[in-house]
Amino acid sequence: MNNPVLSICIPTYNRASFLRQCLDSIVFQFKDSVIYQAVEIVVSDNGSTDGTTQLVNEYKEKFFNISYFRNNENLGVDRNILQVVEKAKG
Repeated sequence: MNNPVLSICIPTYNRASFLRQCLDSIVFQFKDSVIYQAVEIVVSDNGSTDGTTQLVNEYKEKFFNISYFRNNENLGVDRNILQVVEKAKG
């Protein structure tokens, strides 16, 4: 996605079940094509071991506006939050 109007930044760590709920509530809004075109979702995974990667990849197959970044190691909450905001384009 080149020029999103809004970036929804999601830092996460081992919260796949909650992440599914979060993503579902966001992509539900994508029924409106204007919103779909204007919004990006950026997920920064702090090295989860609970299937977060597979979950996000499942959503990425359906929605082009989802970006996923996975840290090789846990950077801590603060650095993960900073990273997800830095990756956002909106």
